[in-house]
Amino acid sequence: MSPVSVVVVVLAIAIGATASPVGEKTSSALQFTASSPDGYQMASAGEQKATAASANELTILSLNLACRDVAQLSGCDNCQTRFDLIASAIRGEAGFAGVPDLSNVDVVVAQELGTAQANFAQVTAALAQQGFKHTTGAPAPTASDPKCTNPPGPLPSADWIEFVSALSGLESGGLVLWSKHPILATVPHQWCAQNLPAPAGYLSALLDVNGVATLVIDVHLFPEFKFGIDAAEVRTYQFSELSAFAKAAEAALREAGVPFAVVLGGDFNEDMYGLTSKQSTGNQCTSVADRSTNKLASVNLDLHAACAAGAIGAPTWDPTKNDLTAIFSSSGIHEALDYLILHSSSAPASAAPAPNNVATLKTDAAWAGTFCESAMQGTLGGTFKRSVNALTDHERITATFALPASPADKEAATSTAKVAFASMVDSWTTEVQAAACGQSGSQCAFDSNCCNEQYSWTSVEQRCDGITCAACQPLNASCAWGVEGTVCCGYEDYTETNGTPNGAHCELESKFNPSSGRCIHKYAKGRYCLHDEECQSRDCSFSWKGWRYARYCQ
Repeated sequence: MSPVSVVVVVLAIAIGATASPVGEKTSSALQFTASSPDGYQMASAGEQKATAASANELTILSLNLACRDVAQLSGCDNCQTRFDLIASAIRGEAGFAGVPDLSNVDVVVAQELGTAQANFAQVTAALAQQGFKHTTGAPAPTASDPKCTNPPGPLPSADWIEFVSALSGLESGGLVLWSKHPILATVPHQWCAQNLPAPAGYLSALLDVNGVATLVIDVHLFPEFKFGIDAAEVRTYQFSELSAFAKAAEAALREAGVPFAVVLGGDFNEDMYGLTSKQSTGNQCTSVADRSTNKLASVNLDLHAACAAGAIGAPTWDPTKNDLTAIFSSSGIHEALDYLILHSSSAPASAAPAPNNVATLKTDAAWAGTFCESAMQGTLGGTFKRSVNALTDHERITATFALPASPADKEAATSTAKVAFASMVDSWTTEVQAAACGQSGSQCAFDSNCCNEQYSWTSVEQRCDGITCAACQPLNASCAWGVEGTVCCGYEDYTETNGTPNGAHCELESKFNPSSGRCIHKYAKGRYCLHDEECQSRDCSFSWKGWRYARYCQ
């Protein structure tokens, strides 16, 4: 089942989660506690497992649970059957394959939990028995989380998505995190750019890993759905937002002077082979797609180097090895969609990327389920019975990351990190609109859809040429007059240096030829003008100048 993505941005931050001492709670039930605003405190009957990793290591498991428990889709995904089996696998019961050694796993990030929290309580309880006593709680983000004001280009507005989301019943983006380490803060985010009538986005959890502030970002990007706009284009805008958020978090934690790491993981829906691979095994590094290379590079994953090193490359959507995937794959395409990435760290950079270990989570004996012929019509269309072994349609992945050494004063370091992260999140509300932007070659409708110099992956301001974002043109370069904006660099820049405007506009050299323009500085006060953006004051108004009444820069 392909993932479901959503729009825009968030900022609901819960700070100050603390764990109760081991053994303090003896009930096996999940409980909310006043000291745990990040979710709940969990305890098994009499035992809590100790943290798995040392001070300089973190192992993460990413698991797409493929559950769309809503309306006509609720009868297609066999959620409860699979959740019961997954819980048994987590508890270590016999009859399963592909289960990682959970004693060596510190964090679990899950995607596509499109159901109520109570409906996967058995999974949460099983993880609690394995020591994952901290959780972000209910699936996130939800439609009530804050959003950016204006989704880019022709994508649906925030109000429209919220309205249709309420009709569809898809209440969350399905992201949940469980951890053996205390959660200092959680922040759910809705994408600014999305093309589905449902909440979706990314979920940030700041963890205290033995005094090291570790930000884990659970992600779910837009899937390959054909809704008028190329899915790859939507993901470019989402990668722009995600990379800018991770970069801002890195900068805040680095400036705070504390040991830290930023890790991203989950379902990126960005196939590194560009939907061209039909093989499950073998070296396919020569088939790595350029567009995927650029997107993953924005979050500090070098696809070519990581593939050459054998760290990534195995498909995580594998109809050859995964019989549940095969049900939903008529094309036979094998895709590498899920990744675990060390974005940044205060420790010296490692020469080699962390290997992403891929396996099918499955039962030894097949289980029987009911499936739908249409991913959209669900049970309103045809259904069929099938027995399969796989427990989810994406392969599960694990990776282990080296972290900085623990500080001498762990409490002070994590307290400082928590404050720095909260401040960064607060600032992000004003940045996200600009950060969710189109890169070079991205489809656009307006100049404002394209990245400025700060968020452009090439560090060159992008302008919309009417169809796609392209590098802006410098002073004295040729340009064409347009209804909205120009290709000139600094068209929206109204600052100045030593009295000279930094911004520019397109000045036509022939009023009869809209392509005869040249990029020049913004006009000073008193110059004849046609529109506000030509003026340094951004005010082109009618006034008298001598005997002439016309539009002048004010």
